[in-house]
Amino acid sequence: MRSLGCAFLLLCCTIQVQAQELNIPLNRSYYPELEKALTKKTDKHLSFLGISYNELDLLTDSSMVERKWLSRKLFHASLIRIDSGDFHLSIDPLLNLELGQDSKDISGQQLYTNTRGVLIRGQIGERLAFESSFRENQSFFGPFLRTYINEFGVVPGSGRVKPFKTTGFDYAMASGYLKLKVTDWLNVWAGHGKQFLGSGYRSLLLSDNAFNYPYVRAELSLFKGKLRYQYMSASLRELERLPATKSTEAQFRTKLLSTNYLSFKPSSNFEIVLFESVSWERWDQNTLALNYAAFLPIIGVNSATQSDNNRSRSQLGLNALFIPRDGLALYGQLSRLEGGMFSYQTGLKLAGWPLEQLITRLEFNHADAQDYFIQSPETFPAHYNQSLRHPRVASFSEVVVRNQINFGRVFLKQHLSLYLNTQDDKFIMHESNFPPDALALYYLPTQNVVIQNYEISYLLNPSYALNVAAGVRIRTADDVNGRSEMSWLYFALRTSLSNVYFDF
Repeated sequence: MRSLGCAFLLLCCTIQVQAQELNIPLNRSYYPELEKALTKKTDKHLSFLGISYNELDLLTDSSMVERKWLSRKLFHASLIRIDSGDFHLSIDPLLNLELGQDSKDISGQQLYTNTRGVLIRGQIGERLAFESSFRENQSFFGPFLRTYINEFGVVPGSGRVKPFKTTGFDYAMASGYLKLKVTDWLNVWAGHGKQFLGSGYRSLLLSDNAFNYPYVRAELSLFKGKLRYQYMSASLRELERLPATKSTEAQFRTKLLSTNYLSFKPSSNFEIVLFESVSWERWDQNTLALNYAAFLPIIGVNSATQSDNNRSRSQLGLNALFIPRDGLALYGQLSRLEGGMFSYQTGLKLAGWPLEQLITRLEFNHADAQDYFIQSPETFPAHYNQSLRHPRVASFSEVVVRNQINFGRVFLKQHLSLYLNTQDDKFIMHESNFPPDALALYYLPTQNVVIQNYEISYLLNPSYALNVAAGVRIRTADDVNGRSEMSWLYFALRTSLSNVYFDF
């Protein structure tokens, strides 16, 4: 019994974990120091957000301060922590207990989300880091999201749904990765998660909009860090079943995504990235033989040699970041999907300037209708019926304005997404409605959409971004059928480490 008590004390100790090879979270809204670090002149490459704390010279938490045990656990440190020199481990809860009401919904439906989960992070020695998480969710959404989920079968970015009670949804989400720092110039990841390329709120090249997917990624640093090369292979799914097999439940159709990324950093304030992705069909009437060209880690080769292959489709892109002074970042993207037209992004971010606590972003995104037009869903850059780029898919012009200011642990946030004369392109892959070998883009009437979010929150524990928040999400859409409105007031106790995009 005494030994069990000693073990429990070891698990609950609060020595600071130096797990610096862990990746920074994709949602950094409660880590303003991270946002500021991403707008400072540095020799580090900042455009692909698989960046570790070590690269940004930042600590993973601030629990070194001497405080009483209960105060540390509630407001400063991880719930469970082990630090034995060469082995570091932290375990934290994941929560989203949200209650709300859409005042524009005449049904009076009570809106809520009940998320429970666990987050495990750690490092072994100086070269092996790992992270694993699991979330179980039940949600009731308003008319706009409920219609979207019923049509596509997924909660945006959060997984496939099952019915819950009468109008609710049950869904789960798991993620994780292993990272091996092979040498100072080679890193390798294997995991199940999301990626994000760019410095914007959106990415037109590769974003974290869709659900998690399995991947393997390798990164080389060359010429004293001036060049960085990265290759990734990922397995994607369409939510369409394969023909019946002996298994209890038929499998979903799969496809392969391969990406190559070359980043050049000639100076501390400028970075330019060349990007290529290729989506490979993996199913016809039977599983197709694997095309080993998908594993060729040389940028541009597959785009040049596979252009006549109707079993694959390439995307080429350019990403640029310019930091004229610390706290001011100018960025942009160009993207072209094979057989389509260009989409582009331009934006600026201010972090800690002109006010120390203020972070501001102004951004413009545009994609033509033809930019995503293809003939086969098997080569469409999507996963679980969601685009791997912008959540609105195509045919849009979007203005994004975001402001955030914090006073200690109190955060005030504002978000605006304005879509001008846009068409909501939804890809539907149901054979009952469309030919099995065609990807149908369903065009809603031309519409203007305004989405706003205003929020006040208090950061309870920075170790895993636990916060309590109150806010309102407002959506107004005008089309030929009239106006649709949403005014969603919410209160939440949640952890905010990943992004969820309801603003489309």
